Amino acid sequence: MSSPRLTTLTNFVIEPINLKRKNEITNEFLIVTNKKDQKGLIKLGNERVVEARLNDAEFFWNKDKSQNLVKKVSELKSLLE
Repeated sequence: MSSPRLTTLTNFVIEPINLKRKNEITNEFLIVTNKKDQKGLIKLGNERVVEARLNDAEFFWNKDKSQNLVKKVSELKSLLE
């Protein structure tokens, strides 16, 4: 008996799309797959990935907002020296 073959995506990009208006934020995304999603697992998995990335972005956004911008700029300048 052969074991099931698993395929892991290690590098992929999920790009937001908006076919209605240019330069407008959207809550839609497009995933391309070569299999039918009969049980809805591909959709569910990708929704979880997008949700996790948005949560990460919100965390780092809030972290950055809590820090002093002037201090951060001076720290960046020291990296260039």
